[in-house]
Amino acid sequence: MPSPAHRMGEMQKVLCRLSPRRKATIIALWILAILTGFAILIDHDLRAGPAAAAVRRWPASSSLVRSGSGPTIVMFIHPHCPCTAASLAQLESIASDKAFKSAITYLVVADVAENESGENLDRARHIPGASVQFDAQDSEVRRFGSRTSGELLIFDENGRLTFEGGITAARGHQGDNLAASAALAALRGANPNYVQMPVFGCAL
Repeated sequence: MPSPAHRMGEMQKVLCRLSPRRKATIIALWILAILTGFAILIDHDLRAGPAAAAVRRWPASSSLVRSGSGPTIVMFIHPHCPCTAASLAQLESIASDKAFKSAITYLVVADVAENESGENLDRARHIPGASVQFDAQDSEVRRFGSRTSGELLIFDENGRLTFEGGITAARGHQGDNLAASAALAALRGANPNYVQMPVFGCAL
């Protein structure tokens, strides 16, 4: 089997036999293919998931217990969504905030039973103060109206939805961003108005 160096040498010989115009055409097509690939990757990274049909008040039929004295956080995750790892990492960075520590936080795992395992679940279980809840029948997903993995909902002490959306700037990208800042503001009660942000993740 020819080695990569041998194949490269043969390719160079073929290119040398081509006219300048054909060489230019091949190089242009090669550059176009690279740029197209980058464009596809960027489009995927920045394409938000379906907007939630989230309830504006805490659903009375939920099995989750809402805080009556502080915020309640609910994040919906799918254990096999690669984009959700960044959302969980972002939530973990928020977990050191005083407002987070005073909140009740649920990580609702959609469409799986309690014996499920994986990287997302391992990370979820290590977020301080968060309770992992399994939603094998997607009952809570439907009650809250979530559609995308990594979606975060924040309710105030009166059960009113103050924040809805993702907390990353793109798929699989963690770090400081406008959405995470808006979520923190909602947690701290600094923004009493309802805020919606795009969520980047797999469909639930």
